[in-house]
Amino acid sequence: MTYQCPRCSTRVKDWNGDDPICGFDENGNFLENNWMCATLNALREMGGEEVWCDDTYMKIVSRFDVGHGILSWYKHRGRTDDFRNGYFERGTLYYAQQLLGDVEPKVYTDWANFTDDDDD
Repeated sequence: MTYQCPRCSTRVKDWNGDDPICGFDENGNFLENNWMCATLNALREMGGEEVWCDDTYMKIVSRFDVGHGILSWYKHRGRTDDFRNGYFERGTLYYAQQLLGDVEPKVYTDWANFTDDDDD
């Protein structure tokens, strides 16, 4: 059996059609080959407006204490084509869980070495 994120492993399939395929691997990396992933669907359902262009939806989801994530998907189908963080890096399960509030956001703890010197 393939890996399932915590949300995928606890939900019940309540639709007709293909079985779900989680959008993350065992290392928490986003996988483009996904179908009805419970975590990605929860992100898609978070507040905010969807932008639609040429049958593709895009949405930015955010939390003030985490940052934002960018998702895209075709029509209202079950596959999420892309998931990125606020730096346009490939999203991870841990980042998605932070956005959803499933885990506490990572807190910066290295303040002892922080300087505000402008080195540009």
